[in-house]
Amino acid sequence: MNALYDPRVLYDYGGPIFDHKNVKLVQRHITDTSGTLIPPWLEYEKLRTGTVVLIRLSKSVPHTKRILNPKGFLPDITSSFS
Repeated sequence: MNALYDPRVLYDYGGPIFDHKNVKLVQRHITDTSGTLIPPWLEYEKLRTGTVVLIRLSKSVPHTKRILNPKGFLPDITSSFS
């Protein structure tokens, strides 16, 4: 896992919109029913409509927002969201 590939291995990669420099395609942890990793260039073939996908997801979004009354009468209120 975490293998890096040239993005040109994808059949739909190319043209002037993909004028990338020093980019790599990362092998994601996507497996078939036997646990074998599916390489990125086979994802279109293996993950078809009707495929059951199980995802283990963790999300953390640190965000700080500073609020100040436009007239400056209120103190800064700093709130943190996650």
